Amino acid sequence: MNQPQEKPDKETLDNWLRDPANYRRKFLGIPVYYNPKDKRILPPSKVRAFGLRSDIPLFGINYWTINFANPYSILAAIGISVAGIVVILGIVIGIAILVSN
Repeated sequence: MNQPQEKPDKETLDNWLRDPANYRRKFLGIPVYYNPKDKRILPPSKVRAFGLRSDIPLFGINYWTINFANPYSILAAIGISVAGIVVILGIVIGIAILVSN
């Protein structure tokens, strides 16, 4: 009978993010997070943004990376991309409407 998996503790999750072996795969030359043991779709990023640690929000924004070992991560990446395109198109259309008036 399948036992429910215990949720990893914070120390284990942090160790997974710091382990360079979980970043060995690359997409367009950029290392991507790939850890089948980590079930999170969007774990916090270890990449420093603007020279700051990733666990410190910048302008109230936390940074995450996508765990490509999770099958739902591709859907998350597509959703994030589509949302970004919709926002940009909305801004462009809004500016076009304002300029035409």
